[in-house]
This record gives sequence, C-alpha cells and structure tokens, in this order.
Amino acid sequence: DTNAKISIDQAPSNPALEDYDVSLLKVMFLIRYISDVLKPNVDNLATLCVDQIDVDKLVLKRKVQESLARLENQRLVSRNGDLWYFLTNEERDVAREIGHVEVSASEKSRLLCELLFDDILDQQAKVRHRDTKADYEINRLLDGAPWKNANHELTLEILSPLGDDYERLNDAQCILRSSEGNGKALIRLSEGNRFDIELSLYQQIEKYIDSPKASNASASLKSILINRKDENRERRTRLRDQLSTLMVTGDCYALGQKQQFKLSTPSSLLDELVNYLISNTYTKLPYLKF
Repeated sequence: DTNAKISIDQAPSNPALEDYDVSLLKVMFLIRYISDVLKPNVDNLATLCVDQIDVDKLVLKRKVQESLARLENQRLVSRNGDLWYFLTNEERDVAREIGHVEVSASEKSRLLCELLFDDILDQQAKVRHRDTKADYEINRLLDGAPWKNANHELTLEILSPLGDDYERLNDAQCILRSSEGNGKALIRLSEGNRFDIELSLYQQIEKYIDSPKASNASASLKSILINRKDENRERRTRLRDQLSTLMVTGDCYALGQKQQFKLSTPSSLLDELVNYLISNTYTKLPYLKF
C-alpha cells in the first residue's frame, strides 16, 4: 500500500514524533483492515505492543496513550470514540483539511440545541401537569438563548459547558438565575470528557462533506468521505448518549431552590422538574375544579 508506506517512511523524520511512535504506527497499519475482528482500542494496542513477559500493563497503556496523542496531533491517526485508526497519506490530507474547517460558536450552539431539545427530549415543548391533567407550554433556552418559540410564561433553561458563564455558575448563581421571571427552572449539565472536541469535529466533518470540493471528489476521496460520514453517525449517537448522561447527572434548580432528583432518563427529569415548576408557580391550582 503505497499511501501507507509514505506515511510510515516519513514518520521518523518528523521532529514531533519519537521512535516508539513510529513502531506504534506500524502496528496500527497491520490491524487497519481487520478492525472488525480486532478493535483498535488502547487495551488491544497495548497488548500488541507487549515486548516483555513481565511488562507493567498500566505503564504500557499510558505510553501508548501518549504516543497516540502525538500521532493524532500530526494527523497520522484518527480517533472515533475509544477506537484509533491508521491514516493513509490521502486520508491524512483529508483530516488536515477537515481540521481547518471553521465552526462558529453559533453553529455549535445550534447543533447542541438539536441534540438536546429535538433528539433527546423529542421536541417536547409542553409538559402535562400530573395533578390537573392540563398541558403547559414552556420556553426552551440554552445558555440564555431561546430555541424556537419562546413566548410562554414558564421557562426551562439548560446550561452547558459551552456557555460563557458555565464556570462561574456555582450553586448560588444558579439559584439566583432560577428565581428570575415568573417561573423558571434550570438544568446545569455536568462536565463531559472531550465533549467540545467531539461536537466541533462532528460539525467540521459535516461542513467538509457538504463543501464544493467534496461534491467534485475523485473515487478514492469519495470512499474516504463515506467512511467519515459513517464515523459521524456513530459520533452523533455518542454525543446524544453523553448529553443524556450529563443531564441526569447535572444539577437542577427551580424558583430559587436547588432540587434533588434521582432519575435515570432526561424525559423523566424534564417531567419531574417542570411539574414542580408548575405546581409551585401556580400555587392556587388545587382550588380549581377540573
């Protein structure tokens, strides 16, 4: 494979790499086309790199992880979740071009809204109050910005690690923020590992695939883009799953009070939180007859 040989031959002269990185690169090439049989994760790569019978596996895994980070920085390998893949010369060029695609904060915010409000919460813009059986519409905000229609009395705001105020929004600040307006609830997401990186990469790949260059691609480039599109489908699923976890492990606030909920799904969290918001905003509801 000439494209692969070029990447391996040029690696030793790269000052950003170490000798061990070149050896690992060769190992990754050897298993490149059997990734369905042998998953290229850190554990398996470390096993393939065992050079002594009594080697410390934890130390070896750290060494492999450090090497993978250097190889990724040089666009010689790519990461998809916890799997790592050797890149040919042409794939490396594509990866470099994708890395140069600019993604604005507003584009990331829009994608995050789609994942949260459309995918995870299934476009739910109203919640049924359990006691009165009436439906109440809610405003949906992400980091202070409204998503779609936002002219209702009740508000649910989600605070994400991408927000400018996320770091300073401690319990006291969130309690204060949830007391604003007529009826407001907050969900402050937990911090996620590599979340911003994965979100940005998803957008970069989507924009690159939709670019004029990609539409006029050669057969080999089209094959690479198909693979990147498949990776992005998996990446979107991972982002959705990670966001769901960040929601249920995050902190909840409503009407100037911190709430303690132990719920396993975002939909049940939304239902519980907004039901609390309705009951404690419209305190005379029990007087009404339905």
